Amino acid sequence: MKRDERPSRGNDDRPRLVWAGKPARGTRELGASSPLVVTAHHGAARADGGAQNRLIHADNRAAMPALLGELEGRIDLVYIDPPFATGGSFSARTGPGAAEIPAYEDRWEDGLGDYLTRMQEQLELFRALLSPRGTIFVHCDWHVSHYLRCLLDEVFGEGAFKNEIVWRYRRWPAKTKAFQRMHDVLFWYGKAADDSHAWTPLYESLAPSTLQTWGTKRQVADFSSGRRKPSQTDEETLGAPMADVWDIGIIAPIAHERVGYPTQKPEALLRRVIEAASRPGDLVADFFCGSGTTLAVAEKLGRRWIGCDVGSVAVHTAKKRLLALPGCSAFDVLSPAGTTRAEAAFGDVSVAATSEAGRVTVRLGEAARVDFWAVDWAYDGRVFRAGSHASRTKKGTALVVEASHSYAARREGQIAVQLVDSAGAESRRVIEVG
Repeated sequence: MKRDERPSRGNDDRPRLVWAGKPARGTRELGASSPLVVTAHHGAARADGGAQNRLIHADNRAAMPALLGELEGRIDLVYIDPPFATGGSFSARTGPGAAEIPAYEDRWEDGLGDYLTRMQEQLELFRALLSPRGTIFVHCDWHVSHYLRCLLDEVFGEGAFKNEIVWRYRRWPAKTKAFQRMHDVLFWYGKAADDSHAWTPLYESLAPSTLQTWGTKRQVADFSSGRRKPSQTDEETLGAPMADVWDIGIIAPIAHERVGYPTQKPEALLRRVIEAASRPGDLVADFFCGSGTTLAVAEKLGRRWIGCDVGSVAVHTAKKRLLALPGCSAFDVLSPAGTTRAEAAFGDVSVAATSEAGRVTVRLGEAARVDFWAVDWAYDGRVFRAGSHASRTKKGTALVVEASHSYAARREGQIAVQLVDSAGAESRRVIEVG
């Protein structure tokens, strides 16, 4: 099946980005993709046994074609913070004194052309998944912002452009004979070239000079004399309509919000994006979800969400972060069918279960390498449904190593214990109970 989601320009002579190996327009083919299967469920099950939120452990180029049949034209907001073609390697540090764990590589075998080919393929899939009023925010920096702007114009159309947002921050200065690089860019595009997208105006504080002159009353324009002159109402002002330069601090090393994942973005930044460009109940997606900031903020703001990342460390970090939220909504963890992952070696970890009067208790022994563990108290041999869980925190608090469950009636069957290390590698133990 061929799919070309790029809108018609009406002028094929316009300048466009060209590189060696760039796919010709209209030739992208979507082959048969492996379906996504639920491997674990966290939170209370719905009547149909599923969950409205999803955390997908896969390359997004495999996940998105698998989602098209169900979700084409149904996602209301996409935010992505993709690699920036820096050529670097990034590591995570999940706790005090913890060793660094490789998180992801930003290296491209065939250089920038390989990077741009992949980004074009992904942008076309993002556009296909967006709802008619959906929009996308693409986060980047000086390495690739100029290239991505050209690609976005080509895939979405120049008329779909809404904003180029500058995220300005402060950090320790670098030693350089140039101005300090202390901003990133977010490009905002719509599925449609009109104003049908979700929009909630945001406001920022008035300038001190404005407050001194006009106070806190709302200003309006008065044209009664034939010329524009400022006037006021008795209504309190909400502030100045927010501009496209956002001064938001980066996450401090000791901040409660920090989870140890590289390139983690502040929740304040994603809160601004999600509040402005979506509505409660909308479906928000991040296909480079990393530490899970987008998912955590969407959860707090009452949005449905989909997160996807190919990295085990990212999926593990996001899962722990979500489960730490009070009252977190249920979510499924999915992978492409047939995916096999190396199991973590937990040979030194003992798992013991005892039962008394309908109550079963599971206890771990020698759990120094366990970062997260959970118990499915009625394991069906297929999907792991976590009924209890515990994890280490960045503050280095001791891991809770015991969990109990009471059954309403006598039963025989299996319980499963899932063990996960700090790199996201898993192992599962199955115990017969009766």
